[in-house]
Amino acid sequence: MSFILGVVISALAYYLEAIHIVMLSLGLIALVALLVVWRIVMVRRRARRGRR
Repeated sequence: MSFILGVVISALAYYLEAIHIVMLSLGLIALVALLVVWRIVMVRRRARRGRR
């Protein structure tokens, strides 16, 4: 009984760790995407000012 409980707890721990890693990677991807979009917007604004 205790062996099954230990296996379940270890499986839950690995599952939570995997979710944590996925959340971190998604957060990093979102940050990079936001930075890229911000750079594009800034370049477009500079281009508009340059045309004027």
